[in-house]
Amino acid sequence: MKRIQKFSILLIVMLVSLAFSSNKGYAAINKEGYTKSSSTISKTISKGKSYQFSNVSKKTGQVKITGTSKARYDFVVYDKYGEVYSSLLHDWGYSYITVPSGGKVIITNQGKESIKAGGPKSLFKGKASSSAAFTRSTVSKGKTYQFSNRSKIDAPVRIKGSDKTRYDYVVYNQYGEADQYKTKLNESYSSMVTVPAGGKIVITNIANEPIIAGGPKALFTGKKSSSAALTRATISKGNTFVLTNTSKIEGPVKINGSSKTRYDYVVYDQYGEVDQYKTKLNESYSSMVTVPAGGKIVITSIANEPIIAGGPKALFTGKKSSSTALTRAMISKGKTYVLTNTSKIEGPVKINGSDKTRYDYVVYDQYGEVDQYKNRLHVSYSSTVTVPAGGKIVITSIANEPIIVGGPKALFTSKASSSAAFTRYTIEKGKSYELSNISKMDIDVKIVVSSKGKYDYVVYYQSGDVKKFEIDNGWTSTFTVPAGGKIVITGKGNEPIIAGGPKLFFTGKAK
Repeated sequence: MKRIQKFSILLIVMLVSLAFSSNKGYAAINKEGYTKSSSTISKTISKGKSYQFSNVSKKTGQVKITGTSKARYDFVVYDKYGEVYSSLLHDWGYSYITVPSGGKVIITNQGKESIKAGGPKSLFKGKASSSAAFTRSTVSKGKTYQFSNRSKIDAPVRIKGSDKTRYDYVVYNQYGEADQYKTKLNESYSSMVTVPAGGKIVITNIANEPIIAGGPKALFTGKKSSSAALTRATISKGNTFVLTNTSKIEGPVKINGSSKTRYDYVVYDQYGEVDQYKTKLNESYSSMVTVPAGGKIVITSIANEPIIAGGPKALFTGKKSSSTALTRAMISKGKTYVLTNTSKIEGPVKINGSDKTRYDYVVYDQYGEVDQYKNRLHVSYSSTVTVPAGGKIVITSIANEPIIVGGPKALFTSKASSSAAFTRYTIEKGKSYELSNISKMDIDVKIVVSSKGKYDYVVYYQSGDVKKFEIDNGWTSTFTVPAGGKIVITGKGNEPIIAGGPKLFFTGKAK
């Protein structure tokens, strides 16, 4: 079937070529270099020359370009308002080009081999064009080229690449702002990028194989640039790179990763404060991160496979750093780690878990008090926990699969601890456990229950009087135990329950 399709395509090309060259369809070539008949106008375009076909009718029409696999040509189609309708850069073979009513197409031959182009005489008028289809450049390795859109309309720039090319580009609007969706790092193959009116695109070639880039000549000017598109770095395992936004506007940073990469990053604003949503631990694949004006992003590569990171050159400076993005640790079963916030601002701690991990954590403020909402028992999956200035988080891994934890290096110190986050116990059916609050504060106890777990409990004041009790409770719950008081819990369901209170405040014993 594939052979038949290839033969059919070849036959069509031969027939079309014969039609263009036959005197039956066209008169002899005149002194202007194009042929005329009662139905068609056609032009042979040699290397470096441009030709324009204008659709003077009220209908949409087609111009056909006939060439071989060795031909190379550009074309741009404009509508009657001067906006770009379609375009192709460094194309070959033959093309049918649709030209709207009142529009035009400009064709430039970029190859050594002549091409032919033509369309119905009833629709088109033709003339030589002193202006090429594209403002274009061949950009070699390490070189940068800039295209500025001097028009009042958005317009496309085309980049011709392959699987062997690698290039970066950034699109800026008329105010110098970079578009995060039009900031690309280490791209391959071809691209079509819309540049806003009054804006520009800066393109840098990274690989050995050159790229070709261009924008419609009527809309774009072009020039070489000594400044690359991106401030960028390849970051290998254990190394850190900092990109600082020195501008007055926020800007995008791209990080190129894969399934084999692992990296951490932290974004700081101009005041040194951290956004918890822009603090990432053990990331893989690629990311796009917005960095505020005057802020910075600190990126550390963790795995053997390096990552590439970069931000628009007009906005970012970059440098290596001896300080990692995060204070981090991998915590195995039964081990505990403490992250202390030594700064004057609150900061996020990330915990990377899965459905197979289980861990406890308690957050203390600078006075040693516990927030009941930051006091978790037997947690799975990942968490982000905000730790107050001067406070700390104590994290204990419970299951066989380890967890990874980390907090911004500029805010946190860390150390292993011999004291677990919780005094905790697994209570089987018919067994009881007592947790005594040895502190001078009212503190919460957590009880974690599965779908088949049930329990009775009694909470006592320090005096021994009962504060609260309940039987056959089947819910995961939090109970406040008074200073000097205690809670007694008895398992009643078919599955065990887990109970615990912060280690600093509770002692426990089976009853």
